[in-house]
Amino acid sequence: MKKVFGISIVLIIIDQLLRYYAQYNLYDKIIGNKHFGLTYRINYGIYLHPNANKYFMLLLAIAFLIILFFSYFAYEYYCTHIRRSTLIDIAYASLIASILGNVYIDRIIFGYVRDYIITPIAIANLADILIEISIFLLILEMIINKEARKLLRKDFNLKNIKIFLIYIINKLDKKDNSDKLK
Repeated sequence: MKKVFGISIVLIIIDQLLRYYAQYNLYDKIIGNKHFGLTYRINYGIYLHPNANKYFMLLLAIAFLIILFFSYFAYEYYCTHIRRSTLIDIAYASLIASILGNVYIDRIIFGYVRDYIITPIAIANLADILIEISIFLLILEMIINKEARKLLRKDFNLKNIKIFLIYIINKLDKKDNSDKLK
């Protein structure tokens, strides 16, 4: 887990430095063209939804907190029961960095997100791209790893969800009991 947090911190720092650079050096400038390049834009909405209101953004922040909570246990479960994988470590670190960079750091400090990468779809930032990278790495892991493919072939039913929730509860109980022993 230390490796994942280390990668996340490095990615967050790189993203924040790029945002800072764009904010102070690319304001009203475009490097490249209208399809690919660098610029600086303030985004009060979210990627592909620039007009989101503050209540939607609050719900989004809560949803991402829940996603981080459950993804931690999914990551831990995968590493414990399937295999430890550098791809999974980087995918999870990318997810953490993207959520923290966009949803929490920029929104809390500035009240908006600083975007700087021009793509054919929208103006984005490294955190937006890290979400896509994490999904790509998860898919690549599933293609490469035979055990992961077996896991996906199992029926996704209530029994499997119940097993996963029991796993989370047991992990939380163990952490709670270890805190009481200290």
